[in-house]
Amino acid sequence: MQGVLERVPQRLGMSWRYRKIVEEKKSYGWHRHNEYEIAIHRHFKGFCFVGHNQSEIGHNHMVMVGPDLPHAIYSALEHDSPQCETHVIWFRKEWIESLIEICHELAPLKTLLFDASRGLQFSPDTAEKVVAMLDEVMQVSQPKQLSILITILSVLIEDKETIKLANPVAVKDDESRSINDKLERVEGYLLKNFTNDISLKDLAAHLYVSESSVRSCSPNISPRALANISRNCVLIWLVIS
Repeated sequence: MQGVLERVPQRLGMSWRYRKIVEEKKSYGWHRHNEYEIAIHRHFKGFCFVGHNQSEIGHNHMVMVGPDLPHAIYSALEHDSPQCETHVIWFRKEWIESLIEICHELAPLKTLLFDASRGLQFSPDTAEKVVAMLDEVMQVSQPKQLSILITILSVLIEDKETIKLANPVAVKDDESRSINDKLERVEGYLLKNFTNDISLKDLAAHLYVSESSVRSCSPNISPRALANISRNCVLIWLVIS
């Protein structure tokens, strides 16, 4: 469920991005961004997936997802409106954190951003307020556009009906289980073929993955797991010597 890393639209000279998208249907598979994303879905029904969470989309369905959090969205096969309307805001993690650091008034945003790492859903009333603020945002000056974004974030903080979506513990457990399974298979292969020359290509073939995937797994190997593998290999070497 890692999702495809997508590049968000760019606006030269701007610290954040906004786009209104109107289309006949929504069909966006698992994807993620380096940026925070706020999305408001209007005038259609469907399904929204954030991490391990699934929610139904109705009018003014509003979510916020943190960087690298996989999500997907689909409109229902039959929905009341001929058009699906979505308002999307993106901003970079480094940018908002640097802003909070120099503007102490923005400190309350820290909790919002932290919770967004597992996804947040806001009330339809909050969504309606935000859409009203975005109505003419592209027609005002750049300083006013930035002030509108800050106001929007303030409105999100004030929402008393916010729902936290994905379960970070479940996500972490699934990832750890997958890594441990791979480690066990790698260890078994190394022990079985200890006396032979083993290449990345051999490991990749054994795990049914690409060589690049084997390389990407290496940062996830803990020192303890690596020590156990090394210890077992040394024991075998002592036995056969």
